[in-house]
Amino acid sequence: GGMNMNWGPYSFLLPKEERALGPTGKATEGDEGIKSVHQAPTPSLRSKKKNPKAIARERLLQGTDDTQLSPDPTSAPSRPLALASSSSLLAEGRCPPIADNTVCGCEVLAQSDYRGTINTSEEGPTCLPWDADLITQSFNGFLPGFFPDAGLDENFCRNPGALNPVAGCIAPVVSAQGNYIHYCDIPLCDPCSCMPVCGQPNTATCGCPSVRQADECCDDVRDANSCKCGYLKKACSTSLENGSEDFCDLAEEVCCKESKNPDCGCNLFEQICSENPSMPSCEFAAERCCPNDPERNHLDFDWGAEEVCKCEFFEYATSEIGFKSDHQHCNHAIKIQMPLEIARDIERDKLKIFYLETGGEYWFNNEGWADESELNHCNWYGVTCNGQNYVEELNLRNNNLTGHSCWACRLDFPDVIMLDLSQNQISLEKNERLLYNRKLEYLDMSENVLTGHLDALLFPSAKLVNFSHNQFTSADFKRFRKAYNTLQVLDISSNYISQDVNELFLNIPPTLETLDISNNGIGGSIQEMGEHLLFFAMSNNSISGPLPDFPNTSPKLRSLNLSDNQLTGTIWSDVFKLVDLSLFDLANNNLNSGIPSSIGDLSQLKELDLSNNGFGSTIPQQLGKLADVMEMIDLSTNTLSGRIPSELGSFQGDILLGGNNLTDLAPLELCLMGRFDGINDTSVCPPERNALHEFYVSAKGIEWTRSDFWLDAYESHCKWYGVDCKPNKNGENVTYKLNLTSNGLSGTLSKDFSVLKSIKILDLADNDLKGNIPTEIGLLSDLSYLRLSYNALVGTMPMEFQELSQLQIIQIQSNRISGTIPLSMDAQLDAGQSTFISDCGVPTIFEKVLFCANCTMCCNSQDDCYPTANTLIQEAGFEDYKSFTWVFFLSTVGASCVLHLASFFYGEYKKRSHQARSSMMHQSAVSRENLERDKKYAIDSIGRDSVYMFFLSNSVWRWLVALSTMAAQIGILYVFVEGAEFDLSDDISDLVYTWKCPRDKDSCTDTNDLNWRGWVCFGILMTAHLLKDVVNGSKLILLSGKQRHSLKSRIRFFIGGMFTVAISLFALFVTTLYNQAIAVSNTALIENSVIVLFITDLDEMFYSALLAINPSWVARKEIKADRQQEQIRNDENEKTMKDDMKQMKIEIGELREMVERMKAAQHEGDHEGLNPATARDDGP
Repeated sequence: GGMNMNWGPYSFLLPKEERALGPTGKATEGDEGIKSVHQAPTPSLRSKKKNPKAIARERLLQGTDDTQLSPDPTSAPSRPLALASSSSLLAEGRCPPIADNTVCGCEVLAQSDYRGTINTSEEGPTCLPWDADLITQSFNGFLPGFFPDAGLDENFCRNPGALNPVAGCIAPVVSAQGNYIHYCDIPLCDPCSCMPVCGQPNTATCGCPSVRQADECCDDVRDANSCKCGYLKKACSTSLENGSEDFCDLAEEVCCKESKNPDCGCNLFEQICSENPSMPSCEFAAERCCPNDPERNHLDFDWGAEEVCKCEFFEYATSEIGFKSDHQHCNHAIKIQMPLEIARDIERDKLKIFYLETGGEYWFNNEGWADESELNHCNWYGVTCNGQNYVEELNLRNNNLTGHSCWACRLDFPDVIMLDLSQNQISLEKNERLLYNRKLEYLDMSENVLTGHLDALLFPSAKLVNFSHNQFTSADFKRFRKAYNTLQVLDISSNYISQDVNELFLNIPPTLETLDISNNGIGGSIQEMGEHLLFFAMSNNSISGPLPDFPNTSPKLRSLNLSDNQLTGTIWSDVFKLVDLSLFDLANNNLNSGIPSSIGDLSQLKELDLSNNGFGSTIPQQLGKLADVMEMIDLSTNTLSGRIPSELGSFQGDILLGGNNLTDLAPLELCLMGRFDGINDTSVCPPERNALHEFYVSAKGIEWTRSDFWLDAYESHCKWYGVDCKPNKNGENVTYKLNLTSNGLSGTLSKDFSVLKSIKILDLADNDLKGNIPTEIGLLSDLSYLRLSYNALVGTMPMEFQELSQLQIIQIQSNRISGTIPLSMDAQLDAGQSTFISDCGVPTIFEKVLFCANCTMCCNSQDDCYPTANTLIQEAGFEDYKSFTWVFFLSTVGASCVLHLASFFYGEYKKRSHQARSSMMHQSAVSRENLERDKKYAIDSIGRDSVYMFFLSNSVWRWLVALSTMAAQIGILYVFVEGAEFDLSDDISDLVYTWKCPRDKDSCTDTNDLNWRGWVCFGILMTAHLLKDVVNGSKLILLSGKQRHSLKSRIRFFIGGMFTVAISLFALFVTTLYNQAIAVSNTALIENSVIVLFITDLDEMFYSALLAINPSWVARKEIKADRQQEQIRNDENEKTMKDDMKQMKIEIGELREMVERMKAAQHEGDHEGLNPATARDDGP
């Protein structure tokens, strides 16, 4: 019956209702011939249109219908029992020997095991041999070949395949059943000597058949022990029903062989009771689950724990599985328990003993416990009583309790609801006594040193139980406990439990909502959990196999933590059914395949941890649905590939994706999250891209004229508009250039510029950027080109900018920067006027002009600029034009003195060279002539229509007028010197800023139209107007060196000539400077020159004004001047005559000396006898 075979042509032996099905209940693979026999049983035996099997079938039927082929199983005759003759016993002699199949056949096998020699049916006909030609021809084959193990020898009665109720055969005549199948009269074997087919139930009244099945059927089964356990459980159950306990110990031994639960037998026999709720099986289970064994319960008390346990067991059996009991155990348990009144009255004494046995004197807080005067225990530390002064709560958490004796014997308080002894050093192996706390709902014994086995449902009213962080080695849930229907929260994490998970979860309470068994050594594969489970944690164990079908078995789960196990397979595709799931942790397992996209439908999910698995494929985009609720998602250390969904960028929690094959750039928004683990991975999140994003946001990129690819989720920042990259020495593309000039930027500059460490060119000119220049730009050590011009930047220039030693061009003009620009910023500046430009010119919008000592170009508030290159005078070492003016005048005075001395020494030389050839009278006449001519020439040179003529007079008043006029001219011209001053920070200067620095270019141009032609005109104009005065003045200076004039005259000549030259040259100097400063065209040059030249005529204009005011005064002055001049000439003539007389006297004396010498020489010749020739030669 348990064999999966293809019966082929022998299927006609099946009963009518089973012919279309095989022995396993599945459709057979019989051919069409068999089907045709069933459909048409009456055709001719010799019809050639039918196959041989059909023909043989028709011959056997001989015209009968299908109903004849269905023997009635109930019509099988009764058989006498044959006693076993074998003396061998199975299972320690408790079973008879196996039946002798040559004598009888087992009813459970439909006598298919019979191998005897009976060959006649009970109706009398002799059976046909199984290899008879008729049968062979009918089946078109050898029938024993179809059933080689059925014992189809000769013509003996058999039941191949157990297809008939009893053994039989085929005879050539029709049987009482109306067909050719005949039953044989074969004795039935003793049922206890038989063994059913593997997998078939045992119908005998003893357990021996099941024991035999355990021995024979489990060798080739993968889990042989479980297989044997199943058969032996049946053997035990059957034995118990017959008043025997045979095989129960054997069943417990086999079923609990691999169990680490000391109460495994209890669970086994409770199952037997549940499956067969009879008095024997349930009484036996109660005895095994509630023993009164001193070795098992080694507590120093016996107050009816056994009876209380049995009471619970039979209450469960009665209410849950229909067992009928008189509940005598419960009555007995009530009788032996301490009356409530007495238990309540001695609560203080029990607490006192508990205090002593747990080292109360060393408690951290024992207030009231050690005080003999405090009689009311409700006032003791940690004790809370109800209205009747009975203990309701006892909380001694973290109070240094110790001890290992039977302290729990003192804690049976009938009214206690909460007991918290956690975080102490309590050790106790058995805790049965606590079950007397019938009202205890909350028990916390965590963080102690409790050992042994834990009965998690020991406390009848328990709702919350915490035994975490202890040293329990096993635990279980006893189905009959009352807490099976009350327990809601259980924490047994961080113990030493190493059971199989299915053994541990056997009888798990359906009311359990929170279960934490993390940090143990539990192994096996989880099958399913309760449907009411809300929080389940089983991390850090040794769980293997696939994930349980939580979506369908525990759809209310809110938290699931199975991390750090050995789970395999995949995550359910219908995970979306866990609609309330908020924590989903499967980290550190061996799960694979892809991450189901339906996780994104878990709208309450806050934490998702799938790290350290083998998940492949891509990250589902649907996870982005959880952005508003997710606090942490960890997909790290898997084999995920492809792009990271951009939807993750909107997450606000932690996102961990490291250790995968995610080589593409992460979404930009994700890289901006400080809680993304890849933020420091430059291959996934280039820091420069993040920095540029911050710049985009701070500069209001949404308003930019062009922002192609900016903020694209996946595009490299090197492709963003205005960004150029180059590979660095490591081959990484880094930002080399950022050019967003004239692009509508506004807002402020980001401080993240310091990330762009390789940038060399930064051009943000001609925008509307505001705020301060960030100091972080000063950290861009490679920056060589910086343009921030034409924005609205404010504040001062950061001092960090002086560290930019590579800068070649910096333009920051047309902003609102004030203060001082660092001095050392020009270390590498290029040559040219446009390399360093700032708003250091005037006018300015600030009180003080921006100071820039090294700028090459200064611009003012009107966007006009001017180079800061030194003038020739500054190059010569002078600070400015004003300081050079004094040098100019001193130089003029010096030159005049030199000219005067030259004239003087030349006159002396000329005078001596002519003295020998000219007579005294002749020289005197010439001198008088020259004096007259020089005086007239002096007046003509200095100008008869100029007040400077007054320098030649002896009148103090005229000298004051001339000096005042000269001071006025110099003062007015000095104003032009100040106006021409090259000081770009001084508003007094009239310097015209002729340079323009375009917004769209980095080079400035000079808009000045002045050229060489203008300067030629200028030269002509100056020469024509000033040369005469310079020449005349020089002549006066030359005259001052002639000794023929008196000292006063020479002084007047020198001062008049020097002032004339000085004023003329100063006018030329001023005109040149001023035109260089303000002239922007040739015409402007000439206009400016005429204005300055007009000032040089001031002396003549003053003279004309004096004539206009009082002509007679000026005339009298002139007459007086003529008289003075006449007197001067007379004085000079007199002086000359006196000098000539002196000279003549000197010359006469010299002649006399010469004559005397000649006479002396002649006299000496006479005495020496000089010859005539000598005398003639020496004569006059």
